[in-house]
Amino acid sequence: MFAKVFASLWQGSMVGRSDMQLVFIYMLANCDAKGVFDQTPEVVAALTGIPIERVEVAIKQLESPDPRSRTATDDGRRLVLLDDHRDWGWRIVNYAEYRNSRDEEQRREQNREATRRWRDKKDDTVDMLTVSNVSHGEPPVSIGEHRVSIGEHSVSMVSHGEPKQKQKQKQIESEPAGSTLFAELETVVATCQDPATATRLVKYLRDTGTTHPGCILAVVNHWLANRHKIDKPLAYYDRNGPARSAIVMQHNMAIAEQRQERIKRMRA
Repeated sequence: MFAKVFASLWQGSMVGRSDMQLVFIYMLANCDAKGVFDQTPEVVAALTGIPIERVEVAIKQLESPDPRSRTATDDGRRLVLLDDHRDWGWRIVNYAEYRNSRDEEQRREQNREATRRWRDKKDDTVDMLTVSNVSHGEPPVSIGEHRVSIGEHSVSMVSHGEPKQKQKQKQIESEPAGSTLFAELETVVATCQDPATATRLVKYLRDTGTTHPGCILAVVNHWLANRHKIDKPLAYYDRNGPARSAIVMQHNMAIAEQRQERIKRMRA
């Protein structure tokens, strides 16, 4: 078993309380998937090397309310007894938070790596489509002000017959939705700090018309970067709201610009 241990454990209300910190870390590393720690204080003492008297004191501290704790759940207690009829066996109150939390810089680095792989995939696809067009005597890929043309696929960037709001949300369907991009979206959702909300957001986006994984990933990444400001993501990214429209349009423009630069380099 293992557990994530963050520097904040030494920087909050447990600062300077080494027995309490070590006992808590041992429990984090030896509980089950639901945060249940079912060992006696004697076992903790034997395996940590801390005398039993000090272990019992540390456990009492972890069971006690802590008004200075960062989380107010159960009045700041770290441990809650499993059963009333015995004095051992606990549930770690914030275990799900410890398990799902990730270092913010690690999350950013994973997102940057996922974006890099996604862009490499797009570049390879543009290369293959361009070679195919030339070999069949078709005009090379062209990206004009109003249309993106790739072989027999043609998509309007601006459709003069549709309302402006729908124009903004139009997705570039010629952008391939390969399994790699879907896998990257699943990875970002599964490893973020709030996978349940991220899953609901992805479902809502798909149910309300944003189906391309690249556009969904752009919205999810925007929410992850601004989640401390967005209390209700489903309402914030409403299908007719400006936030989703702007993100999707920006995503489509970035793809078009990337392809245009790629084509310029190939023609040079």
